[in-house]
Amino acid sequence: MKIGYLTDANPEDKLPWSGTIHNIYRGMQNAGIDVVWIPVKLNFWIRFIIKFGNRLLSILYGNGDMYHTKLISFLCGKTIDRKLLDEVDAVFSPAGSVYLAFLKTNKPIVYCTDVTFNLLEGYYETLKNLPSWNVSQGNVVELRALRRSTCIFPASDWAAKSIVCDYGISKDKLYVTEFGANLNHEDINKIPIKIHKEINILFCGVDWKRKGGNIACDTCIELNKRGIKARLYIVGVRSLPQLYHGLDFIKLVGFLNKNNPVEYERLLTLYREADIFLLPTQAECAGIVFAEASAYGLPCFTYDTGGVGNYVRNGINGYRLPLGSCGADFALKIISCIESHELEYLSFEGRKLYKEKLNWSAYAHKLQYVLEDILNS
Repeated sequence: MKIGYLTDANPEDKLPWSGTIHNIYRGMQNAGIDVVWIPVKLNFWIRFIIKFGNRLLSILYGNGDMYHTKLISFLCGKTIDRKLLDEVDAVFSPAGSVYLAFLKTNKPIVYCTDVTFNLLEGYYETLKNLPSWNVSQGNVVELRALRRSTCIFPASDWAAKSIVCDYGISKDKLYVTEFGANLNHEDINKIPIKIHKEINILFCGVDWKRKGGNIACDTCIELNKRGIKARLYIVGVRSLPQLYHGLDFIKLVGFLNKNNPVEYERLLTLYREADIFLLPTQAECAGIVFAEASAYGLPCFTYDTGGVGNYVRNGINGYRLPLGSCGADFALKIISCIESHELEYLSFEGRKLYKEKLNWSAYAHKLQYVLEDILNS
């Protein structure tokens, strides 16, 4: 079978969607699927309309999202190479609701998503307080994409529930499948958890506020106050708030580009040397970094929000604390796991969860099975 991979991002690039687009593409190829990139071209005029529209909506209503509109969806559909589309047996699109809503094809469509527009609107700061017109447009685009899809791969139970309850889509079309770790599988080594008086904590996140950078720092401060020598390594952000300058146990690594071999190896080293993964994220649709942490046997500590529950399972590979929990709360939970020696269990089970579910090979083989079933029916 020949599958068209419909996306605006080059699937060879490891950066778009935190590497997810690249890794699904590679996983499909490794599973023996003949996959061809069908590019959606966000040309100058489309980008101009989005930029101008966002600015105009912001002036008129305080905020706006021109991307999730019928106009942009229609225009994107016009940029797709019909010849490429006609040559494939089915279409697979990651995060492609805008590209699928008005796509003209009779080929089976598989839509991969970690969120719906209804969940997204108001969840992230950039999509809060949208005008009613904008919300209506976004939901129309989402509904059309869902209805046009032969089957849907939600990345969490959270997203699946919204697809069924908010859009009335039959659960029979859904195949909840967790995302994998966005690291090369051959680079993942089993490193035993180290329980000693000094622990290394890893934080990975570009958006300091949303990812809970302050909470992570406060957690490390509290651990040291309570006699647990802890170092916090911060990856993703380029600078720290002044409040945390001068603390020698908080180490700023900065942004690491996985496309750069040197920086990628530095990230792997941080995973290998860490004992705990801490990401008190305020909003998260899935959480691929939790899959990466589990691959290295790092117990994960985070908030109970969005689709995180499929990636961090309480008492299995970490703990999700209620939203609003402070640094002291996270510190106390970590100390409890250290003193009870539960970290060893969480590490072992995290590796097991990675091997069974949180990897792209498992994702691709499930996708392959569904595609074969569609094309043979």
